Amino acid sequence: MKNKYLLILLCCACVLFMGCPYNSGVSSDQSNAVKIDARLLGKWQLRSSEDVTYIVTQKDDYTYSILEKHKPQEGSKDKSSDDDKTYNAFLSDVDGTKFLNLFEPDTTQYRSYYFYKIDFSDETGGFTLYP
Repeated sequence: MKNKYLLILLCCACVLFMGCPYNSGVSSDQSNAVKIDARLLGKWQLRSSEDVTYIVTQKDDYTYSILEKHKPQEGSKDKSSDDDKTYNAFLSDVDGTKFLNLFEPDTTQYRSYYFYKIDFSDETGGFTLYP
């Protein structure tokens, strides 16, 4: 009976924390540890949605600039959306696994890093991010 309640509690905790990307006030590595990978540069879209486009450019030898562009509202004459955001990112290598450290450049007082594991696909020429 006690195990049954523990199992139910564990299942509820899994549902509660599912899908939350991990973030931290500290990056997983130094921002100048891994040079940029040219395979990340370009214009990308999510497979699940055509409403958001990511434009990844090189900021310097170690840092990416990422523009998250949202499709403008229907009927809007403005080509940009209020939801558009700019991020900076850099790669880190943890035991051969590449991670993208993503952060908003405007935050000066408290910077929050989001971490995404990257798997490159030689077949498609794309990549997959795992929060």
